[in-house]
Amino acid sequence: MKILQTADFHLKSDIPERFDVLEYVVKKAVKDSFDWMIICGDLFEDKVSANKIRPKVRALFDAHPKLKVILLPGNHDIDLYKKDKNYGRNVELINKFPFKVKEFYDWYLVFIPFTERKSFREIVQDVSFPADKTLIFAHGTLYDKKLSYIYEDLGDFAKYMPIYSWDVEDKARYLGLGHFHSKLIKKKYKDTLIAYSGSPVSTGSKCIGKREYIGIEINNKFKFFNYPIEIASYWENVNQHVYPGQENESLDLIEKQLKKLKNNKIMVNIKISGILDYKEEKFNNSLEKLKDKYKSFFYKIQIDNLTSDWSELISNQAVRNVIESLRKCHVEEDIKDKALKLTIDGFSKAVT
Repeated sequence: MKILQTADFHLKSDIPERFDVLEYVVKKAVKDSFDWMIICGDLFEDKVSANKIRPKVRALFDAHPKLKVILLPGNHDIDLYKKDKNYGRNVELINKFPFKVKEFYDWYLVFIPFTERKSFREIVQDVSFPADKTLIFAHGTLYDKKLSYIYEDLGDFAKYMPIYSWDVEDKARYLGLGHFHSKLIKKKYKDTLIAYSGSPVSTGSKCIGKREYIGIEINNKFKFFNYPIEIASYWENVNQHVYPGQENESLDLIEKQLKKLKNNKIMVNIKISGILDYKEEKFNNSLEKLKDKYKSFFYKIQIDNLTSDWSELISNQAVRNVIESLRKCHVEEDIKDKALKLTIDGFSKAVT
């Protein structure tokens, strides 16, 4: 049996590209002979979007009757999968609380709808099938200090359905999750593999790198695969730290990175930090010219300019000596930046 796992399309009527990606994934599932497609929450952005797009989604699913589609609610579409809603003849809505079980020979697939009424830990306590033959699918936040960027990226949304590895280590062979958008993640805890597919669409600038979906095979053995979504746009970061007096060199380095990245599916976030030795307006104009030069090669370019102009103080030779020492120092750029700002702040107070 072949299962395609994905989540977090966040379909909206005013962003048609997201439906295009859904259509692509469905057609790939059919072409590659997947039996089931499981969407682990947040197919829709909200109720208004669901009401507008549901007929189009239903027509897409109905056009491929051999593919069984299973829809789990997430925090954005928690109330959208009631029995009276029609998503297609081959679609199964997971609206049974606290979970629903489907059997495939000696395998047990457990579907946990998103809820705020009960914790994930409380729910899985009642899952009592052979752990090596159990797959669980849900929508929530994996808490692991080694993967702290998950809840950092989710921000306020990290509070939804907290999940810890020890909740499932003796319960399942696999835990497939939705909710985290930025990228595909997989990590093994003892005999349990936990994986997010990441959002198949770029919902924000934290969605770095090619979008993917997960493929699972369960027969005699469990097999895990990941596949790229070729039509989906995605973000790449171009980071550059500017040292006073080296503004032009920094602009050249940014341009070199843009030349390497050229791709009309890529959205580039140019993030510049540091301190300038000439006027901010001049540097901003140079950045805008660079953006205009390369914008036709990318899906989108945005600039996050965090530099500041300290040209008057930097004329002090003592400050220049510190700058040169820091430039040669082999430490992280943010540490250098903080040291430089502290130096300049100290000199500014001394001369006022």
